[in-house]
Amino acid sequence: MPQPPTAQTGMPQAGTPAPGGMPANILPAEAVPKDATLALVQARAAALGLVLPEACLPGIVSNTDLLGHYTALLEQVALPDLCEPAGEYTP
Repeated sequence: MPQPPTAQTGMPQAGTPAPGGMPANILPAEAVPKDATLALVQARAAALGLVLPEACLPGIVSNTDLLGHYTALLEQVALPDLCEPAGEYTP
């Protein structure tokens, strides 16, 4: 289902939730089959010319799934185009 366009750009706002609360373009990490994540990791590594040891693949797939979950959470936050940039960061 297409999202309504924003007044400023005429384009759907990134992160606009679809019915059910998740953005239309993001699947929850648990909805992505592990085989699909593994294939994605292997394709990205091949594109970059990286050799991934077989023993590392389960951890890489797990971290990729975790990052996908974080991405879905961030996509739920509406950030208007008019947000002020962050000031100087002081820890």
